[in-house]
Amino acid sequence: MTVLRRKLGKGPQDAPPVPLTASRAMRLALSRAAQQAAGLSLSVGGIAVDVVPLDNLLGDLSDTMLLQHLRSKDGLAGVCALDPSLVQALVEVRTTGKLQLATTDDRPITGTDARLAQPMVVGLLSELNAAATGTVLDGWVDGVSCGDRTPSVRSLGLDLPDTGYRCLSVEIDLGVDGRQARLVLALPAPGKVVKDTPAAPAPPQLDWSDRFQAAVLPAPAALTAVVHRMTLSLATVQALHAGQTVKLSGCTTGSVRLETVKGQLFARGRLGQMAGKVAVRLEPDAGPAMVDMPPRREVAQLAPSDTS
Repeated sequence: MTVLRRKLGKGPQDAPPVPLTASRAMRLALSRAAQQAAGLSLSVGGIAVDVVPLDNLLGDLSDTMLLQHLRSKDGLAGVCALDPSLVQALVEVRTTGKLQLATTDDRPITGTDARLAQPMVVGLLSELNAAATGTVLDGWVDGVSCGDRTPSVRSLGLDLPDTGYRCLSVEIDLGVDGRQARLVLALPAPGKVVKDTPAAPAPPQLDWSDRFQAAVLPAPAALTAVVHRMTLSLATVQALHAGQTVKLSGCTTGSVRLETVKGQLFARGRLGQMAGKVAVRLEPDAGPAMVDMPPRREVAQLAPSDTS
């Protein structure tokens, strides 16, 4: 029957094409990029596709990874992160031509390592742009190029806009003694708008007087509440003992003085109580206070002599 169909020019009914998904496009693009850029044959395992906020994206990365900025036509756009295992595999293949056996080398990624691994990131963007046609990733990496390496996740968080990111997390099997690797590709998700951070209001322009007060007024100041002052002889002071009552002549609850460190009068107050504790309530200035007159004898001595 097959020969007869072939002779008649009628082949079997074509099978329906397998629809291309975002995961399949990423799998093809990464495999081709690794092979063409470094000669590395790898097998792509699971691919997780999700839309996450910036904080979640940064939490999925680490400073041990190679963090490559991705730049769009409008500027900084996203990141492509390669874990140390993938970077080491790319370095081995490009320098020795083959993968080594599993190693426990956990040295940090150097600038030379980053330069040797960068061509695969460039190739991945190019291959994905072509392979993603007709999928949800169509046009997602259009015009995106590989930028500089960022030193840390913290620096990346300061550079990237606060928006929603489509994140592709790829598990990779390097095919040698169970060596595994991981790659993360993240770019802003379509339709996600960068949150505008309101600009901080400009600080008011202060003249010299305002600046001086702003610098001086926060300085600490000490005030002393004085209830009464008296003058005693040294013998009287030495004779004082616990439980003794000392008479405060002319002292009332309203005769409290708030004085500066140098004894200058700052305000007058009234002695009271608040929340079970001794307190002083500031009182308005009562004007000049009257003082006691001198004794009569002194008045007589000050009076003019009788000339009659």
